[in-house]
Amino acid sequence: MQKKKAVLFDLDGTVLDTIADIAAALNRALSAFGFKEKSVSQVQSYLGNGMLMLVRRATDFAAEDSMCLQIREAFAKEYANDMYSNTVPYQGVPQLLCDLGAAGVKVGVITNKDHRCALPMIEHYFGNAVDGVRGVKTDTDRKPNPQNTLNLLEEWGISPAEAVFVGDGLPDIEVAKNSNIEILPVGYGYTAPDILLEKSGVRAVSDVKELRRELFAKI
Repeated sequence: MQKKKAVLFDLDGTVLDTIADIAAALNRALSAFGFKEKSVSQVQSYLGNGMLMLVRRATDFAAEDSMCLQIREAFAKEYANDMYSNTVPYQGVPQLLCDLGAAGVKVGVITNKDHRCALPMIEHYFGNAVDGVRGVKTDTDRKPNPQNTLNLLEEWGISPAEAVFVGDGLPDIEVAKNSNIEILPVGYGYTAPDILLEKSGVRAVSDVKELRRELFAKI
């Protein structure tokens, strides 16, 4: 078995439980434009494909593209102003990231969150335990586009075969496939484990303790 030299993590629903702050910011933006607020569980079901798709889903695809862009900008501002009130790392994740680094493994985060939010958020919660963060800077950056993933590995001089991608969403499964990277789904996030199994063919780990065992067996 190819030993892994890098672990790439998704952000929302994988290393951080962010849904409460995302939902609050989105609802403030929706209300400002006259749209009905959504429950946290509804917002959770809309995640995975970036801000613009999140807004489209939250408006039930009833808003024109120009309106969705305005709501997205309002949402981005609201979220940037209050990203930390209710967001917490999943229990055991901070220590896991530190321990991977101590074992000589590169740790990265690849997310469909706006890079302007993702970078300070990772630094806020994990400090220097993460070696590289790649969020969305343009609409073409988001997963399942593999470019951010492959570019980060190339910077580190690590091949896709020497990496594993950890995520809770379907875009994570797709980007791992597009990058020729092994996928390790997590079932404690925002996508049901049976859906992850169906789409990836790999059973999702149930918690961070199991995730730790699986990762350290690969490095």
